[in-house]
Amino acid sequence: MKHTLVFVLIAVACVVGLAAPAAAQDAPKQRLPIIDMHLHALPAKGWPGGPSFLCPGQDFAAYDPSTKWDPDRVWETCPNPLHPVATDEELLRETLATMDRYNVVLAATSGPLEYVRRYRMAAPKRILPGLSSSIANLGAPDSLRELIRKGEIAILGEIGSAVEGISPDAEILDPYLAVAEELDAPLAFHMLSFQSPYMFPQNRATLNNPLLLEKMIIRHP
Repeated sequence: MKHTLVFVLIAVACVVGLAAPAAAQDAPKQRLPIIDMHLHALPAKGWPGGPSFLCPGQDFAAYDPSTKWDPDRVWETCPNPLHPVATDEELLRETLATMDRYNVVLAATSGPLEYVRRYRMAAPKRILPGLSSSIANLGAPDSLRELIRKGEIAILGEIGSAVEGISPDAEILDPYLAVAEELDAPLAFHMLSFQSPYMFPQNRATLNNPLLLEKMIIRHP
């Protein structure tokens, strides 16, 4: 009887030990925290001339450049299209919900200043503000300096000079890079992704060469 009792206790211990991993498998997994280094704060209609839906996992189709580009025909047979939201408020709400779902604890966020301010107001501890703008709309360097000093801007960028036909080492950028260097603000540059010539006709592949950053980095270490 003594030996039987020992056997029963061992059997119960084994069953309990097996039950713990099984319960852990049924429990939802806790996602590790994520720092997103590239989030956009843009208007819901922020892609002028772009497609009215996206197709996950699919590439852009080839087009004859002599014909008019029709973005809605890019994914005519898409089995699971993703349609955009209609309003800026809905876009902000969905973005923050996605951050919650994937446990994004901090996001380097770029866009027009007014939109970055909205995102930061909605999630002040999770939005690291950046300024994304065309070169013409960056304003005066002194205005940028004040925004950085006030903490409204922590990152200069994303700067996509190539889509405007401007080289990253162009002198027009020098005063802004000098401010970023002076105040130790990180710089974010859009490189390598050669955007559609239908949407950005001034863009050139040669302007997306990372080696063009070398002169700028030497001038402003």
